Amino acid sequence: MSRFSTGRIFSRAISDPESLSNLRISREFTPQLVAELSKQGGEHMREMYKNFFSIFELEGPNGLYATLLTYINRKGLLPEAVAAINEGDTGEFLLAVIRSLEFALYELYMRGALSRIMLVDEIPELALQDYFKLSASVRSQPEPEPVAAPVAPAPPVDLIDLVVEDWKNLGSAAFKTKYMSNQRNRPLYDRAVREGRL
Repeated sequence: MSRFSTGRIFSRAISDPESLSNLRISREFTPQLVAELSKQGGEHMREMYKNFFSIFELEGPNGLYATLLTYINRKGLLPEAVAAINEGDTGEFLLAVIRSLEFALYELYMRGALSRIMLVDEIPELALQDYFKLSASVRSQPEPEPVAAPVAPAPPVDLIDLVVEDWKNLGSAAFKTKYMSNQRNRPLYDRAVREGRL
């Protein structure tokens, strides 16, 4: 007899994220639920990449777990984790936690931040395979979008300054065609002459 197990659903979702597409578990998120799901996400991630995890010091204030936690605390979870909380979707939240941890592990390793806690000089083949799996998973995810800094509007352009600049840089035939023969630009030329700038 088979019992319903959320552990089986989550482990299936990790190997096949599409399997959760029809499953929507709506619950109110409490700090305890978030902590429980985050712990499950961390355990699943550790199991998925166990050979890669094995090359690092895991415990302690500078271990891999503490380093990942510090990274997540500084950078935050991916935006889909917040969306899952707002929707009350525990399955999507768990997947977002795993994706966040994958991105954190990948980025920290690529930046060399984990070299101080590596236990080996050369990465074994099985750990390397896990790293390639991690790398492929992270690259298949859309990169988190940075918050765009507000862009200052460009200063207003003085059209007469443009006429003066063209007077200096264009040849006489090109200037005549652009300003003196063109009905739209002729008023700009006339104004520049009136102001004594040409």
